Amino acid sequence: MLGIHFDSRPDWQNLTKNLGFNVALLENPPYWAEALDRPFALQFSLSEIQAIAAATAEINGMALALVEHVCQSNQSPILMDKLQIPPGFRDAIRLSWRRQDPRSLSQNSSCQV
Repeated sequence: MLGIHFDSRPDWQNLTKNLGFNVALLENPPYWAEALDRPFALQFSLSEIQAIAAATAEINGMALALVEHVCQSNQSPILMDKLQIPPGFRDAIRLSWRRQDPRSLSQNSSCQV
């Protein structure tokens, strides 16, 4: 993995705020790369990108398996209590799972590695 240093964009603080990044951009350590003294971006090799994609898919699968268990298990009320899901949302979550609503932000996306 290589890193490339670059100059910060002029007025980057206002640009990020206008895009909705209302996090503490200048916390220590800074969240936003351009808040660093020497901003940099990482360059990944194809094998690194593929490894990250595989790990992400595995984590996503594990998360979906958890949601399925929480929604369909006889222990569903207890599990939702443990996850601190407010009672008013529980039926909607179960219904969404049964309908097989999109299960990820990228499910309908054309972005693929």
